[in-house]
Amino acid sequence: MKLNNFFFPLLFLLFFSCKTPYTPASHTESLYSVKDTLNADTTSAIETFLRPYRDSLSGIMNEVIGIAAGDFHKEKSGGSLGNLITDAMFEEAQTHQSLCSAAIFNPGGIRIPDLMSGNITKGKLLELIPFDNELVILELKGSVLKKWMNTIGEANGWPIKFQVLSVKDVKRSSALFTYDTFTLTTTESSKSTNKMLEEIRHSPDGKLLFKQKALIPSFADTSYREQIDGSLLMECRWFDIIETSTYYIATNDYVANGGDHCDFLKDQKRLNTGLLIRDIVSHHIKTKKTVMPDNEARIQFND
Repeated sequence: MKLNNFFFPLLFLLFFSCKTPYTPASHTESLYSVKDTLNADTTSAIETFLRPYRDSLSGIMNEVIGIAAGDFHKEKSGGSLGNLITDAMFEEAQTHQSLCSAAIFNPGGIRIPDLMSGNITKGKLLELIPFDNELVILELKGSVLKKWMNTIGEANGWPIKFQVLSVKDVKRSSALFTYDTFTLTTTESSKSTNKMLEEIRHSPDGKLLFKQKALIPSFADTSYREQIDGSLLMECRWFDIIETSTYYIATNDYVANGGDHCDFLKDQKRLNTGLLIRDIVSHHIKTKKTVMPDNEARIQFND
């Protein structure tokens, strides 16, 4: 027993100590210089390999899709950049759901602070909206929409298209939608009790800026004042969000899936358009050819 206690530890030590030591056979060093310039060696094999792909990509990214007539800027509640994006979203959303009330985009989806005047290229639009988020139209009860408005209010605003949105009091879970003063003509819709209004905007010098039709929900309380020429001046449109009413709101799939503290939207009914927000904005700019910055403050907080 004593022999075994001595023999096996000795065998163990002999086994693990009988290894041949290895040392490096040779050692060489090389110094590679890194230049602080973008002027690479145009004759290198790597450059020759990459050039066709780079030229092809540059041709695509440098394609001009429209012109910015002024500087666009990002702000917390949207700014002219947010207004441009939500205008395009709202316009597209109404072709899928005519009762869509608003388009809302999360501020984090806007990845550059400014879009300066001049040519707008595909590459610049990719910098602005790099994520492949799709347009989604949510069907929400007013109670859920109030939660969303609270989230937006607590974040000091998100980009939105609904003319002017005024959050009255976040603690009371109440939101207020308003329209600015417009010159309008009105026609009754035979299919519903809603009113269709044609909005006509003029500049101070009388130049026609644009015309567009707006659907006024039947639950909205709208006040009018008749003009001398017989047209109607819609002074304002106000309504509180009704918890039991249904609202259709356009957003992106990131937010609809609960992003940016919107977990309450994940299980809501939705219409997936399959269209990328970036492509929608691109189409909007291409159609208009020239886009003007809209600096309208669409979210206002009441004291």
